[in-house]
Amino acid sequence: MGSLVRMTVRISAIAAILFVADLAWTPSAYRRRVQSLASVMPDTTAFMRRAANAGHPVREYAWVSLDSIAPVAACAVVLAEDEEFFDKGTVSWRAQRVLAQRMLRGDFTRGGSGLSQQLARNLFLSADRTPRRKAREYLLAYELSHALPKTRILELYVNVVEFGEGTWGIEAASQRYFGVPAAALTTTQGIVLASFLPAPRRELRYVLGPMARQRQEAIARKLWKARLLSDRDLSATLDRLRAWRTEARAAGSARDGWVRAEELLGDEAPSFAASPSTPGALPLARLCDARRRGL
Repeated sequence: MGSLVRMTVRISAIAAILFVADLAWTPSAYRRRVQSLASVMPDTTAFMRRAANAGHPVREYAWVSLDSIAPVAACAVVLAEDEEFFDKGTVSWRAQRVLAQRMLRGDFTRGGSGLSQQLARNLFLSADRTPRRKAREYLLAYELSHALPKTRILELYVNVVEFGEGTWGIEAASQRYFGVPAAALTTTQGIVLASFLPAPRRELRYVLGPMARQRQEAIARKLWKARLLSDRDLSATLDRLRAWRTEARAAGSARDGWVRAEELLGDEAPSFAASPSTPGALPLARLCDARRRGL
């Protein structure tokens, strides 16, 4: 019995050493690739390759600079996925505490990763929920955060994440779902696209469901808190989201649903309520700050 215990201890010790060695090797193994992202556009990612191997090849992938994305849409993604993105370091420790509390309750339905972590996972890793993947995700997010400015991380993120089966990047998603370039996205359209991100493969089945509805309305209210919407604009945006969901459900198409909603409510243009009147007058870090209204 004693020899069995000693053998178990030795095996556990060896496994722990190998685990630590693997993690110690990870940053140096990826550092050059991370640093190249300062100027290089990735033509593929680990998630794209994994999807292709599973029978979901890339159908649409178009790169666009951050300056060519409607600021309200960029802010919708930030406020939906990582509200503290521009303020924190590599990770939000508040979000990690919430994640740990959920996991202790046996709730593994949500990951709790910020934009830097999600980008590291998409570019280099997998969706496997293992301690090794999560640890490597933290380390690579740290590398990304120290090698690249926040705006570049956001630019990479919105260009490489999936917005529907085979549709990668916000430009391809804008064209597919609304027939417009990312630069012309309206507030409602930006909110809808941000709501695809938790379950992109489910597409309209998720985006028209109750969880996505709550998410869309929460994003709209955060845009209001960031002063990207006035009180009147917020009410109009919520009405337009409801109309789009109704029409898209009836048509079975996001794009056709949008056309029908505009026939009912009129055309929508991006609206920025507070001074300055144009979004480019403020940096994104300030523009996407949900504390601007002081609440």
